[in-house]
Amino acid sequence: MHAKLSGRACRYLIIAGVSLGLAAVTVACASSTSTRPTPSPSPSAPTTGAAAQAAVKADWVAFFDAKTPVSRRVGLLQNGQAFASVIKSQATSPLAASASASVT
Repeated sequence: MHAKLSGRACRYLIIAGVSLGLAAVTVACASSTSTRPTPSPSPSAPTTGAAAQAAVKADWVAFFDAKTPVSRRVGLLQNGQAFASVIKSQATSPLAASASASVT
């Protein structure tokens, strides 16, 4: 998959990636002794073939779309609740308004 991003959007993705990475490390360290739920796909979600690829592409585009509500973005991300505060804070960034994804 390839995504075409503007320089501004690329900077946003780098910042978001670093932020999510730091949040992941923080969450992992804070909850290393607790049990974590095993994520499972929706029973109606396709798991193979063209339908699965189309679903992944649509979710990727929706996650980076500034018009997608934060609650939906959290739902699109595996263990999204662990990153909800980061996703919410990034959504107010001016760079987030210009970010988008295109999956080929």
